[in-house]
Formats: sequence, structure tokens, C-alpha cells
Amino acid sequence: MIFITARPPYRQLGGSAVSDIAKRALRRAGVTVPRPGAHTFRHAFASQMVRRDVPMKAVADLLGHARLETTTIYAKLDRETLATIALPWPGGAR
Repeated sequence: MIFITARPPYRQLGGSAVSDIAKRALRRAGVTVPRPGAHTFRHAFASQMVRRDVPMKAVADLLGHARLETTTIYAKLDRETLATIALPWPGGAR
């Protein structure tokens, strides 16, 4: 149990309640994203870890992903870093 109600009777908040709270917080902050909700914070957290060179296994563990492949989507976000390690396209423009 991670999120609980602030007043008695204390009980666990469900995923939709957490997402609703996140949507309201994003709206109040003036943040516009395609899919507002708790996932926005989760995605931002994972993306920051990847940008700071946290090993993908550690990111996967923190996100609770059973498979490392599920976490690799976050590696695609850092295009700037990916561009520095990309190899030239064979026969590409000169």
C-alpha cells in the first residue's frame, strides 16, 4: 500500500483515484500533456533516471517491471544522447 486517504477511515487509494489527483495537480500547474494522470509522473521519473545513466535494470526494478524489455521504451526518449552514439548510416548523405 503506497497511497492512503488523508482522513479516517484510512484506506488504500485505487489507481483511478491516484490518477485523478495527478490530473488535477497537472491542470493546476498548467502542464499540458497528451495523457494526463499518474502515468505522466511515472514516465517523467523513469525518463530522468535514464538521462542520468541509471542502469536499465535498476529503472525496471523501481518501476516494478517484470521484464527489462518493458522498460526499454524509456531509452528511446533521450534522442540527444542516442544521437551521440549513433553510427553513420551506410551509404548515407555525405
